[in-house]
Amino acid sequence: MVSGRTRRCCGGIAVLACLLLLSLRSETRRRLFRLHWLPYVLPQSPAWLWDLMHTSANHEGGMWRYGPSVQAEVTRYVLERHAGYASALDVGCNVGFMLARLQEANPRARHYGTDISPTVVAAARARCPQCAAVVPFDLAALLDEETARQAGVHPLAAGLPTAVDVVLVSDVLYYMPYGHLPPALGRLVPSAWLRPSQHRLFDALARLARREVIFSDHEDNPGVVDFLEANGAKRVQLRGRNRGRGRSVWTVAGRAPT
Repeated sequence: MVSGRTRRCCGGIAVLACLLLLSLRSETRRRLFRLHWLPYVLPQSPAWLWDLMHTSANHEGGMWRYGPSVQAEVTRYVLERHAGYASALDVGCNVGFMLARLQEANPRARHYGTDISPTVVAAARARCPQCAAVVPFDLAALLDEETARQAGVHPLAAGLPTAVDVVLVSDVLYYMPYGHLPPALGRLVPSAWLRPSQHRLFDALARLARREVIFSDHEDNPGVVDFLEANGAKRVQLRGRNRGRGRSVWTVAGRAPT
């Protein structure tokens, strides 16, 4: 039998939980119930989880409700700094807004994309049918030492080239399980424990680009900034437009043979 004291205690906990939920912003509650927090606490997120989250999003822009202008600063930097580039790879293309913009601005170039979720890969293909290839791929696979060592051969999925002019990395580094640790736990351990794994990923990305790897600012997430600075990436401040959030990108020179 459950005592009256126990029932009152459970009832009090339930009330506190409800009050806590009500105190959260509506967008935070939405992300909580849509399981957006799970990738932060799992050692490695399976593709089906991302499919589930995107399928339940019920929004053309996917689970993050992206719009056509998402990552405008990255697109702008590519078109201004690398006018006439012949190929580009977006390794976290999501539903393909940036790929479609680049394809429209530079239709002679070959554009490629990857994403862990087959659901958003299908959306990106539909949004950019002129793109050369968009395929499922988990970027965390590049953390594997053997895969990274073979990056000069073909570290990515079938259907993609071994190297492109520019590689784009936007809003995906939050979820990397450096050192085989869940991203949330990785923020609590000394950075030195994560450095070997981070270096492998950074080096693998640099080996894919002939010209440059371009990272979004990732909303200046402290863990991502630490990763970029520790690996020698440089912040580029953008002038003029985009005076609010998203005024910069991070870059590193590509190491693929030209």
